[in-house]
Amino acid sequence: MTLGEGLYPRLLAELEDAPPLLVVKGDLNVLDRMGVAIVGARNYSAAACRFARGLAHDLGQNELAVVSGLVRGVDSAEHDGSLESGTSASSRAAWTFSTRRRT
Repeated sequence: MTLGEGLYPRLLAELEDAPPLLVVKGDLNVLDRMGVAIVGARNYSAAACRFARGLAHDLGQNELAVVSGLVRGVDSAEHDGSLESGTSASSRAAWTFSTRRRT
């Protein structure tokens, strides 16, 4: 979906630097929910993963979308916790395309 299209998430569209293109799979309604991002370190502990999973589960039970980068460790744990709560999770992978003109 593209920025300006009717299905594009309203809250995301309000950002000054909203991405012009999204690739989406699943329930599109989750994109319009208020969301909470849980960010973890690349070097994570089992305790950090348990905490993130439990926190995401509780947030999901309160109808908040859990936003995850869906990489291993804490991101994967929070995604699983959100899904286990019976609500939807929102996983986002971002790629930035830029061009640089050489002088």
